[in-house]
Amino acid sequence: MPNWCTNYIEVSGNSNTIQRLADAVEKGALLRTMTDGDIGVKWEADVVDTYIENDHDDDCKTFTEGFIDITFLTAWTPPVPAIEAFVKENPDVTVDYWYKEEGMELIGHLVGQKVECYNFRDEGGLPPALQLELDDIRDGQEHAMLEG
Repeated sequence: MPNWCTNYIEVSGNSNTIQRLADAVEKGALLRTMTDGDIGVKWEADVVDTYIENDHDDDCKTFTEGFIDITFLTAWTPPVPAIEAFVKENPDVTVDYWYKEEGMELIGHLVGQKVECYNFRDEGGLPPALQLELDDIRDGQEHAMLEG
């Protein structure tokens, strides 16, 4: 049984790209839609949650701008090659991505076109947003130990 890596991606901008991702989620092919190459993980993503908004033009016939927020799981590692390829190949959207893999104590996020990876033990060396997420993880673990 793998360690599950929790991934969060928010994409905003060109509505055709947003709709392509939404369709991929429905088909169970999110990572394979992001790149034709190596997706970086053994299996396709298991999508846990999705939120989508697409704005219409004045005649309500075509989408103009959109937003999609996807939470998904991957086995063992984050899909770094798929995320980096998607960002590089889609300059018409803005991407915010981060992940956490608690079993191996890894956390990371997208900076420009590269995913930066850190260990939970990198105290003081984590970007502020990742430090906040790590604090939330630790608070949850302490809460679980107190209840257990």
